Amino acid sequence: MNSLTLLEETFRIARRLGYGIRQEWIGSGGGLCEVRGRRWIFVDLSQSVSEQLAMMAQILGRDPRIDQVTMSEALRSYLHSRRAA
Repeated sequence: MNSLTLLEETFRIARRLGYGIRQEWIGSGGGLCEVRGRRWIFVDLSQSVSEQLAMMAQILGRDPRIDQVTMSEALRSYLHSRRAA
């Protein structure tokens, strides 16, 4: 499975977990923030797909609900490898 497919899957999972996703040209990286009680993930379109995927994995990997989410085996393996890094 390629990085773009994994990234798209992380977006679907994040939305199922209640995160809002904003994809914008930020120029300095993205990240997680909370606005009016809602969690938002800002994805910087100036970053490569691999960098965006790594950021999404870091955010989702910290969410305690992630282990209960159905996902591809490729993404589960990627998330576990990122946790160990």
